[in-house]
Amino acid sequence: MEKLFKSLKPAKRSGKAKVKRKRYKLYPDIPYDPQLAPGALENQPISKDWKITPGLLNLRNENGELSAPIDLVNLLNKGQSGKGYKSNTQIQHLFSRASFGISVEEAQTLSSSTTEEWVDVLLNPQMPAPPDVWVDERFDINEYRNWTQEQRQAFLMLNRDRMNELRGWWLQLMMASPVNLQEKMTLFWHGIFTSDLNSSILAQLAYKQNNSWREHSMGNLRTFLKSMYKDPTMLFYLNGVDNVAAEPNENFARELLELFTLGVGNYTETDIKEAARALTGWQVDFYHLTSLLNPNLHDNGSKTFFGQTGNFDGDDIIDIILEQPQTAVYICRRLYEFFVSREVDNDFVTNLANTFRSNNYEIKPVLREIFTSTLFYSEEVRSSLIKSPVDLTMSNIRMLSPDSVDLFAVLFFQAIIDQELMNPPNVAGWPGQRAWISPTTYVLRNTVSEIFVSKDLLKDQTPFDFDPIKFAQSFNLPEARELTAAMVTHLARLPVSEQQIDFFVTVLLGTASEDDWSLAYPGADRLVTACLVQILRLPEFHLS
Repeated sequence: MEKLFKSLKPAKRSGKAKVKRKRYKLYPDIPYDPQLAPGALENQPISKDWKITPGLLNLRNENGELSAPIDLVNLLNKGQSGKGYKSNTQIQHLFSRASFGISVEEAQTLSSSTTEEWVDVLLNPQMPAPPDVWVDERFDINEYRNWTQEQRQAFLMLNRDRMNELRGWWLQLMMASPVNLQEKMTLFWHGIFTSDLNSSILAQLAYKQNNSWREHSMGNLRTFLKSMYKDPTMLFYLNGVDNVAAEPNENFARELLELFTLGVGNYTETDIKEAARALTGWQVDFYHLTSLLNPNLHDNGSKTFFGQTGNFDGDDIIDIILEQPQTAVYICRRLYEFFVSREVDNDFVTNLANTFRSNNYEIKPVLREIFTSTLFYSEEVRSSLIKSPVDLTMSNIRMLSPDSVDLFAVLFFQAIIDQELMNPPNVAGWPGQRAWISPTTYVLRNTVSEIFVSKDLLKDQTPFDFDPIKFAQSFNLPEARELTAAMVTHLARLPVSEQQIDFFVTVLLGTASEDDWSLAYPGADRLVTACLVQILRLPEFHLS
């Protein structure tokens, strides 16, 4: 596997950060070693595999009981897997966009309920337990200054491992359940309120930010924004700790208006300068893993922001931003582009913005309007989005249901096809859509998907324990042509031609005939794998 990893080179990143950011180091007297940085994935294996149980058992605890909200349990108990594979196009579309895909068993069971019932469940998630007790471990910077270089180096290694444990934990949350809008929304906000692991400095602070995206993901935007400008990682990432009354730093104020709330052209340079003054004085408290306002560094003078004058602080700035109708339009447009289509229906976005403002910037009503709309399930919207690397790998796991997954391999594969979790290319995040596909990344995406189902590339070192016969048997279709059509329907979002189906059937049959073929025949596992490899190479498979 190591040899293959070295041969698969990450795609080049595009775009440059729009602001020049200062890098902060907790270890000023230790030379920076890129091999120890969170981004050096090739040298940072995660020691533990995370086991995945196929189907609805993903939602059961160790005693086999469904550990989920009662309304979810009732909906799951309604579903009964009948004879043969049956799919519901709207249900599959909903869970492809509002989650990370569903397994064969889930496709049949979840289809027994309506999309409206599932939207109710998707909008009411439970917060997960943290990855470990270290997330609340305090850090004494004064004690750290007295450590030897060996002690500091050991801590640096420990902190690096915790950073990767955090990313592995997030992957587990994404793949754990079919009902996963909360993690999809966490990913959405990660692409807006961007930062990277290096800026967090401590793994504890990286966890706090990641969990803040999750906690506020479907809550109130006003509360969310007021927490984000004080977030320790954000204070480092956009130089908020350098923003002081004597010398204001405009980096965060600029991105707050341009990328987080209003969009280009909807503010003035004066608004940026005045917002920066209002946001001065916030510092990071490592010991308590939070931030605090130093009044000696805060500008208490009068500011004029969007035509209003007063002794504004950060909360006042957020309140004035939310008085601008464009804020609701901007956020709703970003949600539309993420969940619906890059071909924006401006009238629909305007209606969403009206809903957003009339509900005092509560996010759930907007999401409900999206996921219950006729437009969302229309033919022009289905399969209109290109899967991001995270979507591609997570949907592979959810739809193929391997028995175990190597988390390090998943992180690595996401990175080489241009999306490294918690390490976006710049403050604007990932451009997405057509930027995901290039001559290089398209080949790599196909290779990554092939590794999920085939042991040929990595021999016995495959990072995914996938049983092709068990996967094929889950469709409960004994005929080769029916099975092939069902696998295509399950994995590809668009219908394919009869000629393509004929080709896939030929691959599945090998030297056998349709009248004399069975999954019980010797070599059937190899033929199912070969058929799946061809299906996963379909351009349609890259669409959501």
